[in-house]
Amino acid sequence: GIIVFCFAGHPCFPIVHECMRDRSRWVPSVALTFFVAFLYYGGLGVFGFVVFGLDLDASVTQNLAHLEGAFFWRKISAIAFLVKIQLTAPLLLNAILVSCWPPQVGGVEWPTPRLAALVVLAGLTALMAVAFADDVAAVASLTGSLFTMMTSVIFPALVHFRLAKTFGNTAESSTTAFLPHILILVFGVVMATSGTVLTVKDMWDSSPDQ
Repeated sequence: GIIVFCFAGHPCFPIVHECMRDRSRWVPSVALTFFVAFLYYGGLGVFGFVVFGLDLDASVTQNLAHLEGAFFWRKISAIAFLVKIQLTAPLLLNAILVSCWPPQVGGVEWPTPRLAALVVLAGLTALMAVAFADDVAAVASLTGSLFTMMTSVIFPALVHFRLAKTFGNTAESSTTAFLPHILILVFGVVMATSGTVLTVKDMWDSSPDQ
């Protein structure tokens, strides 16, 4: 779930692609940014393992809490995570609102009800973050297992399946032609279900009452 959480922004890719001035640079730009992300995530994981070994938690900030003199760096990590959420959340929430509540042609892009819905969603996100501030890894895992798997794997596969079936070549409309869609959907459902169950179990086991 934590691994899949890293790909939570994938539903925004089509919008970003369509807004590019030069779309021929899409592939190299995505390759470069994912390479930088790989170096960042991979490097942090390697250094975390070098320092903490097998005691490394799913969230390295949990390990920092047990180090003397690491209070400053723990706060820096929390602030950096907050900045990341605040920079990425508007893109994700905008994609959700546009798909569920398309703006009217020639109308105001952000009418009052739509803006109010965005504020409510942002508020609920903040409340969830505060409520589970001591279990960030579980929240990230739950988000990756359930919501990211739905928005980045299951939903795109269903949409592409529907478009291919509606506008594709009728001669190729067979089970074999749609086998990749079926495999992706099965994979998404299995991973979302199993990951969500395991995450909820971990959250239940780590609750103070247990």
